[in-house]
Amino acid sequence: MNDIKHLLYFIAGTETNSTIVEWALTELLRNPEAMANAKFEINFIVGPNRYFRDNDLADLPYLRAVIIETLRLHPPSPFLIPRKAESDTDVLGFLVPENAQILVNAWAIGRALCFILLSV
Repeated sequence: MNDIKHLLYFIAGTETNSTIVEWALTELLRNPEAMANAKFEINFIVGPNRYFRDNDLADLPYLRAVIIETLRLHPPSPFLIPRKAESDTDVLGFLVPENAQILVNAWAIGRALCFILLSV
């Protein structure tokens, strides 16, 4: 049973990483200027004659920003870990009863800034 559980953890972890890379490439393809900036930064810091290493990421602020923006727009899980209300609470005029299960929508939080900026 433990072997199956470990296999599922491995598959889940690998799937989220590959999904984030796929979304990052999709967003870069949709924005050629951002793609050009990321390519320039990688070519300037890493160069064409060696492979990219983990410690190179510290010297690539634009690529880090691309990764952070990708995680904001396309979170690996749309909901955060469920929470439980410890007491009766009022949220924006709505009563949240004690022991109610609360789901936080990470996808909506990541998109809220876009909607606010677009409406200004």
